[in-house]
Amino acid sequence: MTRSCTPVSARTRPGQEARARAIAGEEQAAITKISEAAEIATSQDEVAPPWIYYYTPGFFEIQRGIVFHHLGADSPKRNAQAVGLLTAGLDGIEPEARRAEWAGVYICHLVEAHARAGNLDTATTLLAEARAVAATTRSAKVSRRVAGLARKYGLSLDCP
Repeated sequence: MTRSCTPVSARTRPGQEARARAIAGEEQAAITKISEAAEIATSQDEVAPPWIYYYTPGFFEIQRGIVFHHLGADSPKRNAQAVGLLTAGLDGIEPEARRAEWAGVYICHLVEAHARAGNLDTATTLLAEARAVAATTRSAKVSRRVAGLARKYGLSLDCP
């Protein structure tokens, strides 16, 4: 059986749609689309072009986790799934990638998922990691997210 090659844009479209549907509160449609995205990601047999070097299994787990993060705003079950997927995804990327600005944004999503679940010690530890990413990359975007999460959930910015 020969697998077809899917263009790069077709690889990302279902994941983007899943995220949009999750934000809109369309749970079943979001889950369907993120499952489709995962299937596309795992069925590729061609060598990826060098400009999408970050499309790793960990990256796709993060993308799934983001969908469940949005769904988890109103559902402890979906929030728990977000924690698992975001943790696995972030643990599955290279250490230097985890210190990049884009990873800092995803770490902030994980902070929020843990805070929602009442895991404030873990959320605080991850907040310190996101704060370090913001400082290292000089990212105003990540800095704003860190400060906002600290305020929203009463987390300390003076964490170790």
